Amino acid sequence: RVIFQFEILETNVESKLIGEGALISGLILEGARWDMETKGLATLNEQSHATAFPPVWFRPVLAVSNSLTKSYKCPLYITASRAGEISSFGLDSNFLLYVSIPSNHPEEDWIKRGVALVCLSQFDVRVPAVAKKTEPITEQAEGEKISTNE
Repeated sequence: RVIFQFEILETNVESKLIGEGALISGLILEGARWDMETKGLATLNEQSHATAFPPVWFRPVLAVSNSLTKSYKCPLYITASRAGEISSFGLDSNFLLYVSIPSNHPEEDWIKRGVALVCLSQFDVRVPAVAKKTEPITEQAEGEKISTNE
């Protein structure tokens, strides 16, 4: 059985340098932030709702025993609404897959906070070419885009 192993990268890398798998960038992390120093999930301040997430290498590997690394199985959605139509197979049309993200906190903490990755967000997020730090994003006012990273 083949599964994806996820590697969160510090910088944007040309996809031709990745080899097997896919390089996904432009994802938005809602309810938490990525901490480049600890290389794990961290809590957001109360004024933030979402942050830009660094590029992720989706690498196909043969399924073996579970890793000993603590991680959060973070749901990845197409849109921030997190709602879609349920297919006849019982699958949500908005849900894509779970991405394992390193974390020192129990998975329940992130579930209670509603932490998820999304492809399209209701927040204005500017993704830097080199992801040195993630910037907090504030909620949009009606008809305008507001971001704390000027």
